[in-house]
Amino acid sequence: MGGAAGSGGKGGDSDDASPAKTLALFDEVLRLEPGNAEYHAGRGWALCALGRHAEALGSLDEAIRLEQGHAEWHAERSAALYGLGRHDEAIAAIDEAIRLEPGNAEHHVERARNMSVLMRGADALESFDEALRLDPDSRMARSARGMIYVIHEGLWTKTDLRVEEC
Repeated sequence: MGGAAGSGGKGGDSDDASPAKTLALFDEVLRLEPGNAEYHAGRGWALCALGRHAEALGSLDEAIRLEQGHAEWHAERSAALYGLGRHDEAIAAIDEAIRLEPGNAEHHVERARNMSVLMRGADALESFDEALRLDPDSRMARSARGMIYVIHEGLWTKTDLRVEEC
């Protein structure tokens, strides 16, 4: 998923942008400004990138408690919950991100990913379709939708989609 403001999460392969270094920076600035919601969100992103999902969830919850209305923080919270295997809660978190930012295709892809883990095929396909409606050029949504349909085809019932529609 995402990257909180200033997290350096999508900064390429530079060692300076590593999640571990980013985490250390956020820990330092949080000592100076413990009430800064964006710093808590950035710390949550870094922890999530390091696979420390329970800690990430705590930081993201604190960011959301301090400052409401940031869809990306709810989306990152969903990723942390997904990492903990708490898929129903992850869906609730991504649904909140979608409520706050309905036009973000990535949120719909995240929702579909959780739905597929729960074997809710029709819901997953619906979320992928919404992501593709919002961003028809999204290769990630298109390929993931096709792969999920093929992998779970025999397990999902009452769907009239064919593989070529993916």
